[in-house]
Amino acid sequence: MKIIKKIERKINKVLINLINKKEKAYKDYGLDIYFSPPLKRFIFKGKRTRPILMVLSYLGYGGSECPNIYTCAASIELLHTFFLIHDDLIDRSSLRRNLPTVHRSLQKIIERRFGRNYIETGEGLAIILGDLIYNLAVSTLLKSSMNYNKQKLVMKRILEVVDYTLVGEALDVILSKRDISKVSKKDIFNCYELKTAKYTFELPLYLGALLASADNKELMKLSKYGSYLGRAFQIRDDILGTFGNRKIIGKLASSDFKEAKKTILVWKAYNKSSEDKKAFIKNKFAKKTIDSKDITKLKKIIKDSSALEFANQEIKNCLRKAKVLNKYLKMKDKYKEIINKFVLKILS
Repeated sequence: MKIIKKIERKINKVLINLINKKEKAYKDYGLDIYFSPPLKRFIFKGKRTRPILMVLSYLGYGGSECPNIYTCAASIELLHTFFLIHDDLIDRSSLRRNLPTVHRSLQKIIERRFGRNYIETGEGLAIILGDLIYNLAVSTLLKSSMNYNKQKLVMKRILEVVDYTLVGEALDVILSKRDISKVSKKDIFNCYELKTAKYTFELPLYLGALLASADNKELMKLSKYGSYLGRAFQIRDDILGTFGNRKIIGKLASSDFKEAKKTILVWKAYNKSSEDKKAFIKNKFAKKTIDSKDITKLKKIIKDSSALEFANQEIKNCLRKAKVLNKYLKMKDKYKEIINKFVLKILS
């Protein structure tokens, strides 16, 4: 869609300007050689899902075309970058967007300059870089030209969602340690809601409408709408993380198994399987020693248990509920349709 490409170009223009300014600042302290390469590669491989949704929501509620909205949207992409850098650190991930994760990239830079004696220095630098990106996201919003009252409401909502997302991240970590027999469907969906749905769909749709002066009733409807979309998105991500192609998903396939992630697929497979298969799942997730043969067997257990069909049906249910809400939004029909097509493309 032409409008999506147009929005993406404008957001990228703002991001390039912001990152170039930070690069100059880092250069004054000799840090550009560490921070700039991984940051530029990482940010400019992003799909811009969140900021695009924010701009579409803003325009859909009658917001006028202005540079300020693209500055705000760019800050949402920076917030996303902050979350990903820290999430990859927590999960000890090696790949993201078909590139080495930021902490792995930084570790390689350190090793090239100082040798292999500085183990985990890259991780420490990645924590700092993630925090710097979070600071840049917030300062970008504070420097934008929106009026003070709008700025206050936007920052309040962002801080609320950051809090939700961090709680969701903590819940995800705890669930990865918990015995699968003691994990409930509610636990998993709470994690999806907090860690993914809030900031991936709900926040950008909400902020776009807020900046366009939509009323509170409409904002509440958008929150629910975003919640359903976010749940569908995360279930789809779980399916791709289990059965997807590395080139398509941009990270190691089946990494969720090695990280002992309690996805809806694993939960359903465990609860629908025989006692011997339950014992196998329990044992492998408890020890986190999963090799290629184990992965093949786990995938077969998931398929045999109809967990994949169950997950796909959950996606359909979420999208059906979202479609009903979309129908009753006061957003311009043109933008409702664009958002609907954009979301379906993401989930395809």
